[in-house]
Amino acid sequence: MLFKDVAETLERISLEQSTNRKVEIIGDLLRRAAPEEIDVVSRFVIGKPFPEWSGKELNVGWRTVLKAAVNVTGVDSGEIVKLFKRHGDTGSVVEAILEKHKPTLLSPVKPLTVLEVHEILEKIAGISGEGSFQGRVKLVEHMLVRASPIEAKYICRLLLGELRCG
Repeated sequence: MLFKDVAETLERISLEQSTNRKVEIIGDLLRRAAPEEIDVVSRFVIGKPFPEWSGKELNVGWRTVLKAAVNVTGVDSGEIVKLFKRHGDTGSVVEAILEKHKPTLLSPVKPLTVLEVHEILEKIAGISGEGSFQGRVKLVEHMLVRASPIEAKYICRLLLGELRCG
């Protein structure tokens, strides 16, 4: 399953008022997931990339996410400040940045899958010690370069533990 399917579903959920309708939307998403993806998709929908018992933590803050977005797009800090004043959350800021400043790539990239995003999150959780900030930034960059603006919004929200879907 493409991560875009999850991101678009999360966006639909965030705009939906009815709890019953939200449950239907999530059910539709889970029915489309392959058996090996259901666990990951379920955790993404609740905003927790790892099970509680795993003890894994991403240790990613807004500084890491915005550094990656700046590196990928070349946007300056003044624009980021303006976008923060308008949007108020890092995921929406990165979405807005990528809508205006999509990275130019030399060759087409494959869309992100949920299993690839999960694998990268696993790598981020495993980074520690000297150079860990830069290592996390590079892995976030790797996702953002391949992400659509809506995917970037929800990747950032997952990274920060701020899903905001209601």
